[in-house]
Amino acid sequence: MSSLTEIASWSGTPRAIVIFVHGLGGHPYDTWSKTPSDPKTFWPVWLANDARVQGLNVYTIGFEAPPVNWLGSAMALEDLSHNIEQRLYSLKLANGEVPIIFICHSLGGLVVKQILRDASLEASQSKSAESLIENTRGVVFIATPHTGSMLATIADWFRFIVWPSASTRSLAANGAALRRLAFWYRVFANEKGIKHRVFFENKGVLSKIKAVTSGSADAGVIDAAPIALNENHFGTCKPEDMQSDLYLNIRSMVEETTQPTMNPGSLTLSVRPDVPRQGILDLRPVLVRLFFVVLIMAGMFVPIWREPWYKETGWGRSSTQDRACGEMKVQHERQFPHRIVKLVKTDEHPPKKDGWGKVTYDYKCWFEDSVTISSYVQGFH
Repeated sequence: MSSLTEIASWSGTPRAIVIFVHGLGGHPYDTWSKTPSDPKTFWPVWLANDARVQGLNVYTIGFEAPPVNWLGSAMALEDLSHNIEQRLYSLKLANGEVPIIFICHSLGGLVVKQILRDASLEASQSKSAESLIENTRGVVFIATPHTGSMLATIADWFRFIVWPSASTRSLAANGAALRRLAFWYRVFANEKGIKHRVFFENKGVLSKIKAVTSGSADAGVIDAAPIALNENHFGTCKPEDMQSDLYLNIRSMVEETTQPTMNPGSLTLSVRPDVPRQGILDLRPVLVRLFFVVLIMAGMFVPIWREPWYKETGWGRSSTQDRACGEMKVQHERQFPHRIVKLVKTDEHPPKKDGWGKVTYDYKCWFEDSVTISSYVQGFH
């Protein structure tokens, strides 16, 4: 379920509506705070209080988007976008002629692009959708994977163990849906004259591994070259202070995109309601999956008790028998390389002696997991 929380409101006609949209595993407050426990680092309030862009209504959108299902459940990109779009309409934020600016981190950028795409299809039938399209004047993309993320692809490769959420699977690198969305948005943004700021991370999350590469973070829009931020993926949306590159660039875009409000008014900072870090976790599917994961891992790493390849039963053994047993072992190891083969002489068929004095023994080929193959080899004594 999504939420739309008011951070600040202007009593007169606002200069613009600024909406913050977090990304995968994000939070409507923590994503935009250098230190979540310190309210002074929550920079949407900095923007609302900034005299150079006075007159803003500021909101933050929240939604459940855990990277893996171990931490909760998430919706696919298209469903999530539609859910948030309807919430925007229900609060009538898009009505009127007030400019709208979206500030997005990671997955949030894809959510906004999908919202605008859906609204463009609905504009002929919905006044709210038409207003949203016409009033959107600016979009800020902070480390948004426009063509997907390799980390999401790797998570999908190992899906049984990692168990990626629907939102994570939507971010698979070079997915067809993301390519079509990226192409559509470039054409749409150019036609509508939407202004942009685009940022990408310069540090990796795991050593040098970046969650979003500079190529994927490039929105491909003609009015904004990507700007590097010397942070990892999670730090790109958390400026140190009002002199940080991220904050200064975004404030500059708001100044360029909107006109100063001519109506007198005052700013009111809203009381922020508590938003839980994640929804109620259903432990049943987690426990079931965890059981099978542990079972598989135990089968891979528990030492295997190995018995001798050949068991004597008191009948004696000759070089001919050893050679026959060895050939059988090699044959089955080639046919079943993932299993351990052993040969066991049994008394299921007693030894037979023919007229020439040859004694015939029967051997069964066994696998370590106790699966029997009805193959026999004859040893001679």
